Amino acid sequence: MKAFPAMVILIILASSVLLTACTSTEPVTDPQLAEMEAVAKDLTTSIDAGLADIRAGNRNASRALSTTNLSGVEAEAVLSENLIQSSWALSSVVISPKGIVLAAVPENYAGIVGSDLSDHAFF
Repeated sequence: MKAFPAMVILIILASSVLLTACTSTEPVTDPQLAEMEAVAKDLTTSIDAGLADIRAGNRNASRALSTTNLSGVEAEAVLSENLIQSSWALSSVVISPKGIVLAAVPENYAGIVGSDLSDHAFF
């Protein structure tokens, strides 16, 4: 009869030790999670830098275009210089407030000059 209470005490003691281990408040560290977070941070930094470069290039092109015509050879030269500076951009255009394409580079986009884009959703 004395063995029964001793067994119950051992079971209760073992259960309390096991429950304490299961409810630990220390964070679980996963090496893959840390690596993924580092890669995500690097990607975000790279994308942010690329977007900042595009904004700076557009700002510089806008300043240059404010002293030239918005169409013609001068505008195309400014747009071309902006494309050279940005590895992300494929084309560059000047669109009037009324939605008319005034200049476009590279040359294979010359066909859209004069197009009316005012009916497009982005305009």
